[in-house]
Amino acid sequence: MSLISALIFWITFSYIPHRNRRNKLRPVLELDVFQVYNNLFSLFDLIMSHRENSPSNYQNTIRSGFLIQTDIKLGLQNKCLNESYLFDSNINQHLMLIGEKIFECSNNIDQLVNKVLNLSQYATADEIILLEKIRQEVRKYDFSEKAIQKSAVTVINAQKLYPLVPVLYYRKNNFYDLYQLYIELQNIIFEKYSYFERNIYLFKIQFLYYSKQYSKCQTYINKHKKDFEKDLTFYKGYYSLCEYQLGNKKEFYTLIKKCYKNRPYNGSLVSSRGTLKYFIKDEKVIEILAQYHSQDEINTLKTTIEQENKIHEQFIMTNKSLLEYFITRDSRLTAL
Repeated sequence: MSLISALIFWITFSYIPHRNRRNKLRPVLELDVFQVYNNLFSLFDLIMSHRENSPSNYQNTIRSGFLIQTDIKLGLQNKCLNESYLFDSNINQHLMLIGEKIFECSNNIDQLVNKVLNLSQYATADEIILLEKIRQEVRKYDFSEKAIQKSAVTVINAQKLYPLVPVLYYRKNNFYDLYQLYIELQNIIFEKYSYFERNIYLFKIQFLYYSKQYSKCQTYINKHKKDFEKDLTFYKGYYSLCEYQLGNKKEFYTLIKKCYKNRPYNGSLVSSRGTLKYFIKDEKVIEILAQYHSQDEINTLKTTIEQENKIHEQFIMTNKSLLEYFITRDSRLTAL
């Protein structure tokens, strides 16, 4: 009787209150972890960007888990901390100042990890360990306003000394290690979390497609499409792309026709370039689009995609040239 009484007491005054509190606070914890994930994505998008205030052309690669160390090394060739690093007139016009934005993302991550750890009783051991690893990586370099504002110039005996290489090349391993942790975190969020919202739905579709899990992508789209009917064109576009990749080209063309006969995005084909850019030379696709869109709308789509491709190609060429230039300054650097 004593054991039964103790069990009833524990269930009533310990287990049930803890379970109820966990059910209320666990979604808060998962939301904060998702914000860590978003800040990490912003950080990688920043270091792979071709110009200020523009998204990078590597977003799909970042989400897929296929960003490699060579990519990161390339992306860093035109990135430096602050204006004091613009001391070489030969290359200044190509460099981006990203120190403040790096610190902003890193500081956000640090604060979010603190919030999660305040709810650590509702976190798993794997989550706590992973978040602590992420925090240690973002703190490893340039983690303070003083650090990102530090001058590149060192004065010794009234002589000004400058670094051989002004860019953030030294962080390539750090960012790559952080990216591996980002992939781990993404897998946890997509596979284990009950917290669910529109962005998670859209991001996971992109992850599944660009990681070449086409059948899983279609299954996932079908599972939740009724929850996000406003994003009909988005997920139908990815569903049709999966059909194409799976070799079901007849179904692909049928879906493209169904989607674009309604002139989504008020007829703006440019808004669908994420889907259509792969088929700009596909005569069948262009023929379908021409049934419901003007030639001017199709030409605008083609011009926009061509311009973005040229910008991406120019980014790669410029950053490779920058690295070659830096190698002449510091022979310890290695080519791509």
